[in-house]
Amino acid sequence: MAKSKSYWSGVSCDSDRDRKALLSWFSPLCDDMTPIKAEILCDLETDREKKLRVLMRRPTGEEQWAIRSRTKSGHTITLKRTGAQP
Repeated sequence: MAKSKSYWSGVSCDSDRDRKALLSWFSPLCDDMTPIKAEILCDLETDREKKLRVLMRRPTGEEQWAIRSRTKSGHTITLKRTGAQP
């Protein structure tokens, strides 16, 4: 069995300050949403962030994952419905 090269770590989204900080990573795509749950994927060797995923709730109550992934040239942002795997 191969060893894991990264790990998921929970991120707080309890306070208004936490939620604003999380939203800033996805602006302007998620400005009208509320972060519910957040996790960050870190590289074991460098402890650098590789991916941030946040469960967001729209004002209508619909939930979806907002995923920000590191790339060689910057980053990408993906939005997925909650029925899809993050």
